[in-house]
Amino acid sequence: MNILILDGFPENSSSKLQALLLEAQADPGVEYISLAKTAIKHCKGCFSCWLITPGECVIQDAGNDVARKYINSDAVILLTPVTFGGYSSVLKKALDRMIPNICGLFTEYQGETHHVRRYPKYPALVILGVQNTADKEGAEIFYELARRNSLNLYPTAMASHVFSEATEMEQLRSGLKSALAQAGVSL
Repeated sequence: MNILILDGFPENSSSKLQALLLEAQADPGVEYISLAKTAIKHCKGCFSCWLITPGECVIQDAGNDVARKYINSDAVILLTPVTFGGYSSVLKKALDRMIPNICGLFTEYQGETHHVRRYPKYPALVILGVQNTADKEGAEIFYELARRNSLNLYPTAMASHVFSEATEMEQLRSGLKSALAQAGVSL
């Protein structure tokens, strides 16, 4: 299985979950990208990726490489600290640059209006958040955000989970394995 891990933690920060996922990069089928160390500019909202250069952003930076790696993966794991129920700014920026992977046209999907798929196959998606302090409301917002974002990413399977940084390593390892299994992913 070809797995892409997009680490949305800010540079020079660390978490236990991040350490577990870093171990996975020893597997030749796993690619680990620290988004904080990757030069990705913000989406300009110009829609050129839909109209002028279909499937590719006009900004020539690592954002195009990450979007291409995303769509060519069997599974993608998004990792982020949970901030007020949301993603880190570096993960959000990278996700905004994924819009070339969908079309500018619309269709009805799960009873709502969403973008049309650009490609026939999309990866399974696992969205993992880490909280330093338990925050039930923040976790609920995170789950809903992950669910809503996944609608335009058309994953073959999707799972999300919020972990506490205070969790013991073995329990964290077990929880990670369970969260990945929900989307049919194993490391």
